[in-house]
Formats: sequence, structure tokens, C-alpha cells
Amino acid sequence: NRLSTCLVSNFPGSPQLYFKGIRVSDIMFNAGMGEGCVGLGFCLISYVDHIKLISQADPGVLPSDADVERLNEKILEELHIFTKLASA
Repeated sequence: NRLSTCLVSNFPGSPQLYFKGIRVSDIMFNAGMGEGCVGLGFCLISYVDHIKLISQADPGVLPSDADVERLNEKILEELHIFTKLASA
């Protein structure tokens, strides 16, 4: 992969799952960014009543986990703005 700078994956979730009769409370999936020149990777996964955003960054783009967390906070701020606009 030499042409992508950002990867985005969306995995639509399922209804409530049970494993051997026990309710599955959450689900997580992440395949990583693979090889090549990808600087940022985002994975959206939904399950029952929530959506999880998983962010990954090449250290050349965001060098620390704290930097990635700041990016996540900014994304959440934008999503809250969209929610308010949609309900107005």
C-alpha cells in the first residue's frame, strides 16, 4: 500500500449476541494499518447501542499515545457538535 495516507473501515454491528447463554456486553475488532505509507487509520465498529472509534497513527504523524488521544478528543467534540445540530 503505497498510495493511501489514511484508512477508514466501518464494521456495522449486530444485535445483542450471546455466547453459551451469556450476554456479550461489548465487541472489539482491529486489523491494524498494514504495511506501506499509511499515516492514520480509523476503524468504526458498532454493537447494539453504541459506536466505537479506534484510531491509529504512524509515529511520524502523531508520535505518542497522548497525541492520538488528543485527536480522539477532537473527533468526539466534532461528533457532539453534529449531534446537537441534528437534534436542533
